This record gives sequence, C-alpha cells and structure tokens, in this order.
Amino acid sequence: MGPTLSLGSLVWLHRNFDKYKTAKQYNYEELRREAERTFPTIERVQRVQLVLLIFYGILVLAQAALYFNSQQCWIQIPPNVQSWSDFLLCIRRTRVCT
Repeated sequence: MGPTLSLGSLVWLHRNFDKYKTAKQYNYEELRREAERTFPTIERVQRVQLVLLIFYGILVLAQAALYFNSQQCWIQIPPNVQSWSDFLLCIRRTRVCT
C-alpha cells in the first residue's frame, strides 16, 4: 500500500505542478485555483503514507524483537500470557523460554 501511495502521489504532484506552472505562465486563473485546491489533498495523502510507513517500521521492529527473543530468551514471558497466546493461536508445544 505504501509504495503505491508513494508512486501515485508523486505522479499526481508532478501533473498538478505542471498544471500550476502552465496556469501561472499563461495567466489562467481558473486552472491555477484548481491546481492550488489539489495541493492540500496531495499533502494529506502523503501524510497518510508517512503514517503507514511508520506503522510498518514498528511492525517490522516488533517482529524482529520477537524473533530474537525466541532465540535468546531476553524477556521472560509470564506463564499466563504464554498459555493465552498458545490458546488463541491453537499451538500445542512446549515452552522455549523457561
């Protein structure tokens, strides 16, 4: 979703800026106003893209932390949390970190 938003907003911004330059060059007020109205919408889309990128980064870091914790057992998970997660994920296994 993020790369699609990035490419889409880049193309949208480029086309809108070309429209704005043409309107300024030839004094088309209606076209200039239309281009200026579109810039805030593009900015909002880019902000959503940034939020999605930050959320994705947090997910990747959390997944990496969980993986490395399963290898080294840095953080001890309480037994009730372990059994709750095993129940939800329908996992029947022995505990790795004890």
